[in-house]
Amino acid sequence: MDEIDFSILDMLDIKDIQFACKHADLEILLKPIKDHPDFYKKYVKQLGSNRPDKKSSIVKLYMPRIAFDLFQKGDVTYKGVIVQILENYKSKFEEAMTEYIKPPIDIEEIKAYNAEQLVELYFKIVDVSATDAPIDFYFMMLKLQGVKLDEECSCTIEHQVKQIEKQKKEIADAVFKAEKHIEQKYTQEIAQISKEKRELEKKYSEAKKMNRELAAELEKIKDQIEHQMEELTEKWRAEFDREIMLRQMEEDKEFNALRERKQHDLDLALADDESKKREALKDKLAKEEQQLQEQFKQKKRELDNIIEGLHVELQNNTDRKTQMESELKLLQEEKEQLQGFMNRLKAYEKEYFDNFEQHIIQKKVDTILLSKLGVEGDTITAKTTFSSIVMNADKLQEDTEECDASDNVVDLFDDLCDNISVYFDESSEITSILLSALLSNKAVIVTDDVAYQMVSCISALIDAKTPLMIQMVKQKDDVDKIVGIINESDSYVVYLPGLLDDYDEVSFSIICRQCPRKVIIAGVATLAHLSMMSGGINNYAITMDISNYLHFKKKQALWIGKYSLDSMTVEHDVTKCKEYYNKYFRGLVLNHMMGKKVALDFCFILSIYFDFMQGQIGDILKAVVSKVFDCKADENATTIVEKSEFYIG
Repeated sequence: MDEIDFSILDMLDIKDIQFACKHADLEILLKPIKDHPDFYKKYVKQLGSNRPDKKSSIVKLYMPRIAFDLFQKGDVTYKGVIVQILENYKSKFEEAMTEYIKPPIDIEEIKAYNAEQLVELYFKIVDVSATDAPIDFYFMMLKLQGVKLDEECSCTIEHQVKQIEKQKKEIADAVFKAEKHIEQKYTQEIAQISKEKRELEKKYSEAKKMNRELAAELEKIKDQIEHQMEELTEKWRAEFDREIMLRQMEEDKEFNALRERKQHDLDLALADDESKKREALKDKLAKEEQQLQEQFKQKKRELDNIIEGLHVELQNNTDRKTQMESELKLLQEEKEQLQGFMNRLKAYEKEYFDNFEQHIIQKKVDTILLSKLGVEGDTITAKTTFSSIVMNADKLQEDTEECDASDNVVDLFDDLCDNISVYFDESSEITSILLSALLSNKAVIVTDDVAYQMVSCISALIDAKTPLMIQMVKQKDDVDKIVGIINESDSYVVYLPGLLDDYDEVSFSIICRQCPRKVIIAGVATLAHLSMMSGGINNYAITMDISNYLHFKKKQALWIGKYSLDSMTVEHDVTKCKEYYNKYFRGLVLNHMMGKKVALDFCFILSIYFDFMQGQIGDILKAVVSKVFDCKADENATTIVEKSEFYIG
């Protein structure tokens, strides 16, 4: 990197530096902060983003002041930036003098200029500039060229500039008035021309009307001529048809007479032959009829015998059918009993092996934890009457960086979103759902494979350490003691791994009710276990399925702090909550697919969620809401869900 020549700063005073920062390109001022956001973390927060945009109103307001403050504090980077800006100003001025002003002006000539010539040069620069250059900016540019003016000369130049600008304004006002007068006169002339145009259009319309009347009259005459032609044609055609008909009648009369003569001769010839054939055929038919009657009687006797046998067989089959139907009914009942037994056996088998696997895992976890408990002093082992395992909060093992905690929920959202992004994709939506649930006094259920990462992100910002972790075992009489440990602990965030693996809804509900000021995260081996439980847990918690959003851990430090959820009061807009209920949940409640209490809770969650997500419903939230649907309650459940915005296919 080339060394920066800071000597240009000696040509200006502090007021000039401040003026240069005020009118500098914001992109140049922002570059060091964008390149080194961690170093300028304090100013990043003032600008509201790690990647601030020069179009932002906050950047436009604060960035020039920040650059000037850093310059005054001796920041080498920003001293270099201001040197770059000043050199750019100097080169642009020199370019204007040599390239845009005709004839070109040499800088040495300017040094010999008097006040009047410097005033003339100022307006030349204004003419070639895209915008008006302030007089202070002009003085600064002269200083950069080595042109030093005393106070009296500066005042004279400034006074003359103001006088000239005032004269220009007066001339512009006069021109404006003249233009306005001309415009009025032009408007009057246009009105007169428009009046004459309307009169001409009226005359033109009357001419068109007369033309249409003449055309209609002509068309009427044409119709009359055509009608007369049609009448004459029809009369001629009728005469022609009558003549043809008379000729056809004469020909038909002659043809009929000839046909009658031929038919008479033929009838006489056939009469004799037909009488002979009729007698012979009559005798033959009599004989064949007698034979057929005898064959019919024989066939009837055979068929009667067959029908009688079929009647007997039908009766036998009917009796057999009745017997087989009774046997089938008994077999069906036996089949249903066996199917029920098989279902109960499969459920028992599944529950047994699920618990078997869980017991193996639990045994390994207990072994590891107990081995650690024998060495480390920060954990509490069970006594003879207390079987659960408690691991107190400890220092986070990840790289951490302390943040400035506040009572602003937006600050908590930003810091938690940064922490979540270390382990998960879609960090904004996950953070929005988490904060919406926690601020609505809801616990969170999540699979154990991702639970610890998520809980660590939360406890880092609330407790500045790992969460309080309690591994419950089969002895449910430990619940009261666990509630006492949670409430007495100074840890605000509590993680309960595997709490719901054995379907212990009662213990979970007790902990949620009796530990209202704590952040409760319950782990479960698989979300399939929740389908075997009642919907009662939905009154206390939401279920998040975020395993598919886990990624390789980023090389990024976790924010730690002491945020307090108790100090963050959230006021729900009841009107908006009613709108959410009518839009999303009314149909689900009316069709008994969701309890009304759970639906109302989700309305409060949405009122916070939409503040973070700008009114958009993400796929993760759709999955959260779908976990509470009871699709067995209605045969048209799929259709009902599709009408809401929580359908995920």
